[in-house]
This record gives sequence, C-alpha cells and structure tokens, in this order.
Amino acid sequence: MISIIICSRTQHVNPQLFQNIEETIGYDYELVIIDNSKKIYSIFQAYNIGIKKSNGNYWCFVHDDILFHTANWGKEIKKIFENDGSVGLIGIAGSKIKTRMPSAWFDCDESLKVNSLIQHFNSDIVKLWERGWKASRNEEVSVIDGVFMVGRKDDSIEFNEKLSGFHNYDLNLSLAYKNANYKVIVTRNVLIEHFS
Repeated sequence: MISIIICSRTQHVNPQLFQNIEETIGYDYELVIIDNSKKIYSIFQAYNIGIKKSNGNYWCFVHDDILFHTANWGKEIKKIFENDGSVGLIGIAGSKIKTRMPSAWFDCDESLKVNSLIQHFNSDIVKLWERGWKASRNEEVSVIDGVFMVGRKDDSIEFNEKLSGFHNYDLNLSLAYKNANYKVIVTRNVLIEHFS
C-alpha cells in the first residue's frame, strides 16, 4: 500500500485531487492529510506526523496543487521498488549533484538536472519540462524536488525537525536516504502536472 501524505495549506484539499488519485493510482493506497492551514507545524514536523499515521509500505509526499496524468502510477512506483531493492526514494525532478554550499536542488548547471513534469508558470505559460534523460526511464540523482517524493518505508528515516519553515525538506529527505545507503532516482514513468 502507498500512504499518500499531504501537508495541506488549507482546511480542505481540493476534491479534484482526491478524485484524480482514485482514478489514476491503480494500486492500494491511503490518504494521510495533515491540516496545516494555521501553520502550526513546519513542513518537517507535518511530514513526520504523516509518517507516524501511515500504514503503507511506501510513503508518498505530494503537494496539494498537482494532478496525475499517468494511469496506474502506483503500480509503476511499486515495480521500480521491487525491481531494485537499493532504490529508496523516487521523484520526478532532481539533480545529479548537491554542493556543500547552501542552495536548492536546482542551483546547478542545466546539464546536471533531470526532470519530467508539466509545470505552470505565473505568466499563464505551461511547459512540459523534459531534460537530462539518457537511455533509461529512471536516472540516479543526488537530490529530488519535493513536489512528488515516494520513499520506501524505513523506520530509521524521518525529517529533521531541527530544521524549520517550508523549504529544503526535499534535500533533507534525499540526503537521509543517501545516508542510509539507498539510491535516489528520478523517473519518467509518472507524469504530474504542477500548478504553482
């Protein structure tokens, strides 16, 4: 089962997202919604609450402003994990490197970025972002973007609550899996539309 963990910025998540998940996942799942409309929790705390409430074999952290375009994406995720036991974390955007300098995952040369998603921009422009792919549909990276992160359940992994706010949680989780000797990958097998 996949535990879909959403830290919601509003009291009610858009029902269209719930319907979209139901229609596209094609696999057993549960929804774990953390109401953070009053900003009581940092994203690190909220996601740790979600982990504690979850029952699935996989944790899926997603933004609340996305839609899935891939049918049976849950089966695709399960297949990746089952085919390679060393994969710990899967995303749809990431970077081949992470420097020691404090920075976001995308603060690197374009040639080091790997992603596949439909991205909306403030100027009403929508782009299919595809870059960094070689022959494989899965590319190993150092860190991934937080819009969609699916982790293999591992009780030794959690978000670092010494960190605060709503940024860099994706770096924190990526490095936690790397430090636990797992691979972090980006896949083309799940297409997501991100609205913000």
